[in-house]
Amino acid sequence: MSTKIDLPGLDNAIYWGWVKSWAKTHSDGCTGIPDRFVAACHEHDYHYKYAVTLFGDPITFDEANTRFRKAIQMRSRLGRFSPLAWIRFEGVNAFGRRIWDRYRAANATPPEQDHHV
Repeated sequence: MSTKIDLPGLDNAIYWGWVKSWAKTHSDGCTGIPDRFVAACHEHDYHYKYAVTLFGDPITFDEANTRFRKAIQMRSRLGRFSPLAWIRFEGVNAFGRRIWDRYRAANATPPEQDHHV
């Protein structure tokens, strides 16, 4: 069984297709910055909005941010050494708490999934 910060591979079309589908109406992409590795931003938005993974497992602020970093690293040619991954990771750690807390106060509920991821 995978942990919350282990990501499905890039070849998991069902998972990433569901992320993309959800994002069409619920995500603004990479808020305020270029949409490089936008799928990672979409998934991160889902985690922030609902505080669960797409598998329904609870996820914390720190876990969501770590998963975001790993999603970018997975897409980058530089892998774990991607400067963009580390810069964005530090950015969401430093400035994302207020957004996370706002969603927790709103008690958003994830949409029903009509398929298994």
